[in-house]
Amino acid sequence: MISPASIMMALEIANAGASGDTQDQITEMLFPGIGTNEGLTFAADLMDRINNSNGVEFHAANSIWLNEDHILDYINQDYIDYCMDNFDAEIVNAPFNNVTVDDINDWVSDKTDGMIPELLDGLNPDTVAVILNAIAFDGEWATPFEDYQINENGIFTNANGEQEQVTMLSDTLYRYFETDKARGFMKCYSEGEYAFVGILPNDESISANEFASSFTAEDYEEFWNSLDDTLDVNILMPEFTSDYNVELNDIVSDLGMTEAFDEDNADFSLMAQIPDANIFVSRIIHKTHIEVDRNGTRAADTEITWRGETSIYCTSLASRCV
Repeated sequence: MISPASIMMALEIANAGASGDTQDQITEMLFPGIGTNEGLTFAADLMDRINNSNGVEFHAANSIWLNEDHILDYINQDYIDYCMDNFDAEIVNAPFNNVTVDDINDWVSDKTDGMIPELLDGLNPDTVAVILNAIAFDGEWATPFEDYQINENGIFTNANGEQEQVTMLSDTLYRYFETDKARGFMKCYSEGEYAFVGILPNDESISANEFASSFTAEDYEEFWNSLDDTLDVNILMPEFTSDYNVELNDIVSDLGMTEAFDEDNADFSLMAQIPDANIFVSRIIHKTHIEVDRNGTRAADTEITWRGETSIYCTSLASRCV
């Protein structure tokens, strides 16, 4: 349950305020071999494409919450202007108290269509800023499941190897994928700009997590290029709901983004320069929610970043397929 787009947008908004090795590491982690300007342009363009999607409700939103007690006198206006112009970021000046916690949670709930009703339970008063990204998706199937394709008493073997009664959906499609590692199908949403892709490992002895961790970008490219639209594809899948919450600090550090967490050496001087203090990342949090059922797909995610003398907190996603 990961939203790469949400993680990328939140970190690119952070990256717009970074400099030196801090900026280079964030860029290389997100876009290996690509320059900072190209990465920032890609993230802004992706947001624009999301907000101009056809046939589905799909939107991305960003906001930057500034702690009026710490950063207002030092914020770089060029940074704020850049985020407003390129990421359509809302700028909010506020005291970092319980009222602002409620306001942030309300913003997240609104931008995720209520799928993430609460993100924060408190704010560190030493935090100087919060950066939020939210993405929400709501799409109906181009071809809905009919009543005869819905089995309310289906049996599904879950990740624990246990059988449970679930609602199963069946269909006959025509977009089929097959490689040595996996088989799969594609079912489109309204107007065909977006689609749900299901992937089934050929090795029935491994778990979904084991498969996903070993399925490389090259494997996925091979899988995608195997598309065959000449066959009838009989599918059977469960309706499902899932939630996920993960802290990404160690993950992005292992991918090379280390200096942003260094209290002494992190360089976010393009965002603000605060006397006798240094802005660094303390936490990056990612939260997701997804529901899939007979009607289509609904999804949402949000990135929240705390930047300040002590912390940065990023990212949350919710998604619903209905």
